[in-house]
Amino acid sequence: MELSEQPGVRTVEDFIKLENSIKRGVISRIYLIHGEEDYLKDLAVKKLRDFILPEESRDFNYDFFTDPVDFYQLVSSADQLPVFCEKRLVVAKSQNLFNDNAEVGEEELIAYLNRENPGTCLVLVTRKIDARRKVVKLIKEKGEIIYLNRPNHAYLSGWVEKQAKLRGKRIEPQAVELLLLAAGENLLLLEQEVEKAALYSSGVEIRAEQIEDTASISVSLNVFKITDLVTEKKVAGAVVLFKEMIAVGEYPVKILALLGRAFRQLLRTKLLVDRSRIDAAGLGRELKVANFVAKKLLLQQRHFSQQQLQEALKVIKDADWKIKTGQKDPVIAVELVIYQLARP
Repeated sequence: MELSEQPGVRTVEDFIKLENSIKRGVISRIYLIHGEEDYLKDLAVKKLRDFILPEESRDFNYDFFTDPVDFYQLVSSADQLPVFCEKRLVVAKSQNLFNDNAEVGEEELIAYLNRENPGTCLVLVTRKIDARRKVVKLIKEKGEIIYLNRPNHAYLSGWVEKQAKLRGKRIEPQAVELLLLAAGENLLLLEQEVEKAALYSSGVEIRAEQIEDTASISVSLNVFKITDLVTEKKVAGAVVLFKEMIAVGEYPVKILALLGRAFRQLLRTKLLVDRSRIDAAGLGRELKVANFVAKKLLLQQRHFSQQQLQEALKVIKDADWKIKTGQKDPVIAVELVIYQLARP
């Protein structure tokens, strides 16, 4: 039984709870941080490190272990006494820290947890945990388990606005939505794009057109626009935009893959709508997309039947196969796909 939560709910609560504990100077001896959001997990470790260890003492009092984590070395490090400092910080980070192959090492960790070193803060970072494991139960009893999954749309919108404000900028709502469309729930990428947009912006406000000009995310935005144009049967506009993307160095295979993803989302939306009444909020939760993307999908799916969407995916799959087997020129193949998808 893996622990799971509603996306964005415990994410915010647990992170804020940790921040508040650090501000009060209340630090546990053991933390188990898990979930899908790597940015927040890394940020949590950084906040603990910055509070516990002065920079000049880190060479002697900070150990970081990564895959493959040796539990014997980890425990040996945790057992050491701090040098010219009140505490040591020992961090172990692994995608799958507690697995069946680690049971012997886990016993070593369990023995440590039962005696603990008051001079060490031990932080374990992983993606998924099994609540049934003895070591997880013991950590819950002795320390804190922090869940950091992908934040929800409401949290992300406020977070982007805060990042802009930290850089002395305002950001208009449409620009926020474009960023979320392009970068999704990836906080690290979102932060990088806000930083880039803030540097690019000459005024006090980051505008939507500045986000559209950001090279690293423009492909996602443009494929979103192509899907819109295809849905509206505006084939000429879709082809022109595709050729513009090719002209600036985008790969046709990547564009085709993103089109495939867009039409898979449309088919899933159509199936959900035909099965039962669903609103944008419900669709967003089901597909794990931003609310405004869900609204757009609900509008777009009206232009297609289930059969048409299934046929569209076959067209995309066939083009992908012909490109990879050398039967079709990639640019011509994707252009033909756009024509086929947009035909009445």
